[in-house]
Amino acid sequence: MGYVAVEAENGVEVMEKVSVRPLGGIEVLRQLHEQTHNIPVILVTAYSDLDSVQRAWGLQVIDYERKPIRVAELKQRLGKYLGAAPSKA
Repeated sequence: MGYVAVEAENGVEVMEKVSVRPLGGIEVLRQLHEQTHNIPVILVTAYSDLDSVQRAWGLQVIDYERKPIRVAELKQRLGKYLGAAPSKA
């Protein structure tokens, strides 16, 4: 089984792309966690308050990146979690 990445600006856009009712990012994570424990999630968000971070970790995200995204670092993290060698950015 392969991996599918969904690029989106926020949780609402993610839900629109996967044809489900609009929700916030944490709610998307909560529902994914309820349905399956096998979906690795790297949360990319503009929020960095302690409550948001704790809720995300409580929903077992594998990593947490604050916007703006540093592409080279994100590629390295993706390679780490997907078992691929990091590419030169």
